[in-house]
Amino acid sequence: MTQVLLVTDLEQIKRCAPVLRELRILLTEEQIIEHVQQQMPDGYRLACVEAAGQVTSVAGYRITRNLSYGKFLYVDDLVTRADQKRNGHAGQLIEWLCEHAQDQGCASLVLDSVSNASRPTASISPTKWTSPPTTSPANSNRECIRLRKAYGATGCRFTQITVRHFTTKST
Repeated sequence: MTQVLLVTDLEQIKRCAPVLRELRILLTEEQIIEHVQQQMPDGYRLACVEAAGQVTSVAGYRITRNLSYGKFLYVDDLVTRADQKRNGHAGQLIEWLCEHAQDQGCASLVLDSVSNASRPTASISPTKWTSPPTTSPANSNRECIRLRKAYGATGCRFTQITVRHFTTKST
């Protein structure tokens, strides 16, 4: 059985650090723990999926406001353990984030994705999401994709999730 947990204490942060390390490869686990603790007073939060007693997927996010989106949930970090990919854990976490954002009165959920030759981009199953491309005058230099929920099983009522995808040259 899998469950999504809101990370609230140091021991939970420590359990999430190895998974976050798969995304933030330039940081040690100790640095990740330190950074998370430093960011939490500013609103940074972690949520994780736990399966069979192990953390399998982690999201780092914050709720903020700006002129473009109003109040929104911004996903800074989203990663699934390499040996746990293709089990639906990231999708479960995204659904939880949608529900959490709605509970907090957010109008949108925003996720930036970066890819380069050393790390492929994550994908969301097309059977659960559709991703028709759109353009954004405010972000014309970026590829903006609006993801619309193609099913309503979770009760997630967002009609749009904005994903901005950047491609970088590998160094």
